[in-house]
Amino acid sequence: MIEFFQECVNYVNLPATTLMIMILLYWLMVMIGVFGMDNFDFDLDVNPDINLDLDVGLDADVGLDAHAGVDGAPATSFGGGSSTTGNDGFLRTVFEFFYLGEVPIVIIGTFFILFLWIATFVTNHQFNMDQKFWISMSWLIPNIATSLILTRFTMIPFALIFKKPPPENRTREEMHGRVGRVTTSEVTEKFGQMEIRQNDEPEMTINVRARPGEKLAKGDAAKIISYDNSNGTFLVELTKWEKKVNG
Repeated sequence: MIEFFQECVNYVNLPATTLMIMILLYWLMVMIGVFGMDNFDFDLDVNPDINLDLDVGLDADVGLDAHAGVDGAPATSFGGGSSTTGNDGFLRTVFEFFYLGEVPIVIIGTFFILFLWIATFVTNHQFNMDQKFWISMSWLIPNIATSLILTRFTMIPFALIFKKPPPENRTREEMHGRVGRVTTSEVTEKFGQMEIRQNDEPEMTINVRARPGEKLAKGDAAKIISYDNSNGTFLVELTKWEKKVNG
């Protein structure tokens, strides 16, 4: 046991060990009530120029302001620029791959750091017995890549746990014809979200899709025309703001 602790604080393992200690302290603070699990969640809206809009303190189950709604393990819906924009498409793929928006960012970060710490510890123990700094650094990228892959597959059950159920049938029928504001950078046939207010209730965010070939921009008025049971999204079309709708 003493040898284990000595290896943990050895300078080649110390950076990863420090991150692990920080994560353990964070969860300790969560357990005693100092922090909430949503304290470090944030909202990302990916635009073609890769602007990041941060809003700290959102609900833990929608840390990136995106909801689940596909068969099996849910995929994240992110708005952002044109679907043909290279950087935007790449970032959206990354977010979907790691279930960012389906799983709170603190859980994803916790497992990534855990896997990185284990990988660093194992590689230095097996392949760097002389504790050479340059050998430790040569394993950094493989360790990060391995940790990311393990994190991705570990998030699958968490994505299902945090998946929000679709609205009840009665609510779907009531929402037919409702008008709301597009909140993602765009709405296409593959992704998008909008906010809608029902009567005097607080605004709620729902996953929406446009018809093939159609596109709505952020801030547009979108009208709900149907509900897709296969993926839990509402089909919308561009419309005009009405007086009864809060713009």
